[in-house]
Parts: sequence; structure tokens; C-alpha cells
Amino acid sequence: MIQGVSESESLAFEKVMIFIDGSNLFHRLRMLRIRIDYAKLRDCLVADRNLIQAFYFCSLPPDPKQNQMDFLARLRSEGFEVRTFPLRRRGDLLVEKGVDIALATEVLVQAFQRNFDVGILVTGDEDFKGVVGETKRLGRKIEIAAFQCSASRDFQLCGNRFIPLDRLVERMRLD
Repeated sequence: MIQGVSESESLAFEKVMIFIDGSNLFHRLRMLRIRIDYAKLRDCLVADRNLIQAFYFCSLPPDPKQNQMDFLARLRSEGFEVRTFPLRRRGDLLVEKGVDIALATEVLVQAFQRNFDVGILVTGDEDFKGVVGETKRLGRKIEIAAFQCSASRDFQLCGNRFIPLDRLVERMRLD
């Protein structure tokens, strides 16, 4: 806390970046039959702190549907930096390639450059546990935001704070 400044005032000085694993969040929302407003999600996560940037990482099929393109355009218009990667063919399947590495790299680059005080990683994917540890080692705080059913207890505890999205559903639900 900054000397002479209240705790709530010092939070306003915290620089926050959000890193959303779009595929992980999309599939969990679809499974739970929940539709959210991503701007509301962003605002709930940032709270009274200072948002620097919100990133959204995802894959796109070779011929994306118009609703997919409209969704990404809406995110961009709401201030998200959208990073897309093509789905790759593996036999008869389309698979996501490069998204997790790009997200992990972005978190670590931003942490190394000290561009945030608090990084919020929106995913239940335990593969990011090493990124969380390295971010903390670099002196940055890292919060994990996920649905409790999608993140192991170990992953929930590896960050500085766990934000259960289950508790934010009503505040971020799509109108």
C-alpha cells in the first residue's frame, strides 16, 4: 500500500492486464449453457483497479461463420486486443495450435516488461501453472479466474488469488 493512501485508493493504482483463453472459456460457458457479456466480465475482474489491456486469444476455422467474426469485432470495439490463430487439420479433425503458447508468451513478456502489477488469467487449463509461477517469480501478481468445476484445486491455489466465475455469472450475464 502507498503511504498516506487508503487501501481502496491504492487499488486504483494497480495496473491490470487480462488474458482470456477464449476456447477454454467458450467451451465451459457452452457446457454450462451460459451466455455472458465480455465487457461485463472484464469490468467485474478489474473492479476498482486500472485496466491497461484485455487480451482475448482464440482459434478460427478456415471459413469462419459471420457470427464468429461479429463476436470478435464486438470484442475489438469494446477495447479487447483479439489474437486469432487458424485451426489446423489433423486427419478429419480441426485442432487448436499455437493459442496457449501465444497466451503464455504474452503474459510472460508483459510481466517481464513490468507492464502490469496484476495479471488476470481467465482459464481453467492447468497447463498454465508454469506461467503463473514464472509471473510471480518476476514480481507480478497473478489471479486466476475460472469456473470452479473447470480448474483443479491445485491450479486455483497456485496464483495470488482465485476468482470463481460461478459467483460473477449474474453480474456478467448477457442482457
